[in-house]
Amino acid sequence: MTESDTDHSAATLRRLAEKRAQRLLADAGAFSPEETRRVLHELRVHQIELEIQNEELRRVQAELETARARYFDLYDVAPVGYCTVSEQGLILEANLAGAELLGTVRSELIKEPLTRFILKEDQDIYYLHRKRLFETGTPQGCELRLKRADNSQLWARLDATVAEEVNSPPVCRLVMIDITDRKQIELSLLKSQMFLNDVIEQSPYATWIADEHGTLLRLNRACRELLRITDEEVVGKYNVLQDNLVEQQGLMPLVRSVFAEKKPVRFEIDYDTSRVQGLQLAGASKVVLEVTMFPICDANGTLTNAVIQHMDITERKRAEEALKASETSLASIFRAAPIGIGLVSNRILKQVNDQMCTLVGYTREELVGNSSRMVYPSDEEFEFVGREKYRQIREQGTGTVETRWRRKDGVIIDVLLSSTPVDPDDPAAGVTFTALDVTERVQAEKTLRESEEKWRSLAESSPDHIMNLDQDGKIRFINFTVNDLTAEGVLERPIYDFIPENYRGEVKACLERVRKTGRPDSYATEYKHSDGTMLYFSSTVGPILLDGKVIGFTVSSRDVTLAKQAEVVLQKAHDDLELRVKQRTLELSKVNRDLKKQIQVREKTEKKLREHQQELQTLASELSLAEERERRRFAENLHDTISQSLVMAHMKLESLTVDTLPGEVSDSIRQINQMVGHALENTQTLTFELSPPVLHRLGLGPAVESLADRLHSLHGLKVELVDHGPAEPLAENIGVLLFRAIRELLINVIKHAGMRTAKVTITADSSNVVVDVEDQGAGFDPSAQKDRPRREGFGLLNIQERLTHLGGSCTIQSKPGKGTRITLSVPVVTAGKIAEGKYV
Repeated sequence: MTESDTDHSAATLRRLAEKRAQRLLADAGAFSPEETRRVLHELRVHQIELEIQNEELRRVQAELETARARYFDLYDVAPVGYCTVSEQGLILEANLAGAELLGTVRSELIKEPLTRFILKEDQDIYYLHRKRLFETGTPQGCELRLKRADNSQLWARLDATVAEEVNSPPVCRLVMIDITDRKQIELSLLKSQMFLNDVIEQSPYATWIADEHGTLLRLNRACRELLRITDEEVVGKYNVLQDNLVEQQGLMPLVRSVFAEKKPVRFEIDYDTSRVQGLQLAGASKVVLEVTMFPICDANGTLTNAVIQHMDITERKRAEEALKASETSLASIFRAAPIGIGLVSNRILKQVNDQMCTLVGYTREELVGNSSRMVYPSDEEFEFVGREKYRQIREQGTGTVETRWRRKDGVIIDVLLSSTPVDPDDPAAGVTFTALDVTERVQAEKTLRESEEKWRSLAESSPDHIMNLDQDGKIRFINFTVNDLTAEGVLERPIYDFIPENYRGEVKACLERVRKTGRPDSYATEYKHSDGTMLYFSSTVGPILLDGKVIGFTVSSRDVTLAKQAEVVLQKAHDDLELRVKQRTLELSKVNRDLKKQIQVREKTEKKLREHQQELQTLASELSLAEERERRRFAENLHDTISQSLVMAHMKLESLTVDTLPGEVSDSIRQINQMVGHALENTQTLTFELSPPVLHRLGLGPAVESLADRLHSLHGLKVELVDHGPAEPLAENIGVLLFRAIRELLINVIKHAGMRTAKVTITADSSNVVVDVEDQGAGFDPSAQKDRPRREGFGLLNIQERLTHLGGSCTIQSKPGKGTRITLSVPVVTAGKIAEGKYV
């Protein structure tokens, strides 16, 4: 109500009051004074009552205005949608949030059916909701999808109540709340729960879940199949803390620790479901299980569930038992085998059988732990076997070599050696080998070869065509004459393939007669040469006998063509000339082919020479590394035995109280102590010269620093060391090579530079280790070094070759009188990579 409306009502009331007052005054003449006073008093009281009522009305009006404003705040500006819907479903009123929720303005909502904004699939939900509301009069709620004016969709919660107004039909007061985010979260949770259920159910691991008291809550498909149980048989009935099989096998403390101490456990158990007490199972499963149990705790660390996973290891257990039996069988074979068998790693004998000991005449104690070199007569034979055998292993997986061994009594025997790697992917695991004494066979083969060579020499020098046939008529040998007259590839083919068809029967009959009688026989054949001429042969067939039985034939054929052709030489002169031209052409073609073959052979030879050169370089590197390891072993032995003994002797001699001894004895003790001290110093020097321990223990930098101290004390050379080398120790071969090269270069400074100072700088990055050795001495001409003879040790040329083999380089900067700077560089990527020819 506005202020103007209030003023208008007040004016109207005043007019009505004035009219009533005039009527009262008109009647006042009939009143007595007392009645007049009484009426006046009543009017005044009535006036006061009216004033009080007017104030009350004004107060109520103010409260109504406040309520109207509060209603506007609560209804129109509410954060949720409000709307009033008629019993027919038409929107009568809506607030701003409701209009915004439906994606339109309020003016367009009035008199519109609410179903216009409800997704078609959910309209039945709304219909039943509205029907129950008006039938029962009780508040109703539902969740459905709304379709906004822009056709976008959202989930909404509708809560409705019935409102009845005076003289008006009932209406529906509807509250609409957007629950799209909640629905999406619920859908995500549902998907996540379904995913977790699917993961558990489809997991290949047999899994069940127990509650905090150990009672089984659920199990997956793999568990049902493994143990042949159903949910109805065990869920809620089985308790892992009461399993008699777990108790009988002493595993219950582990199970209880999962529930009491909340820690995971793993164990193996023989499980027979038919023996579990308290369960009535339709089927039974007897398996060996690997069981893993772990607790599930809530945010407060309280155990809520336990997960038990089962893995069927029955087959694995059987395989382990079979493997154990197989190992026992193999050990029996190893002991009883009639040939030598052993295991070698890094060319050190690790295991040998009794036959191996018998073969070489050594005991097992003498063989095991020693180098296999001890059974070879020479280093050359030892290295040849290593190269050839490991080459075959790399290419074919196994290696077989015939070699010679020297028995303990000095007798040389021939051995067939076969080797196979224990683990092809791990060369360090070593190789197993078998050794068979083939001395008698080798001698027999040698005798047979000598006899065969004599026979072959006679056959090949014969002008006749000679062939050896087996008992089936296949050609086993032909001399050079036959090779000239027949096609390539005649060996292992029947002789009948090269006999004219009209003569094959005669040849077969001749061979059959020789087979039956064991005596020589003969036949004659003629051939038409490729040039058209006829060739005539007279052949003699002799038997090859073994223990009186014919095992083959020797065929000697003589060309008698000249005798038959002598009478027609003049008539065929022209043909002979053409034949010669053709033969010359064939010869030239053959020469051309021979030249091509020679070129190919030469290329192959050069390739082999390059490969051999590479193998020699690899072998040299390996020998150098082996030499260094032997030096290191010898130095360690020298340090651990002789040096320690000398130190103890020196200490004991110094501890003697010589004051109470005679003069000669006291002098002798002092002299012996001095000699022991000198021997100790020499031993320590020899140990350092052989292989400085600091190189292998601390690395290149500390080793060079120790070397500098020794050179300064022994030769007065002051070495400035700048060490920015790699943090990680270098591979043994690279560290040793760089150390010995640095020592060689510093000794050269002492010998040739004429200086007493030098500088060594060691730097490293991700790809290279670089060492600079420089002095300001006499210098030299680097080009003259190429013409100097090679020497043993670590000369400049040897240093360059060894660095090049490892992928590095050696750079020399020097001039006479200008000092020298030598730079050594080795790629870090080669560290730890030994040459491919290294033997295991």
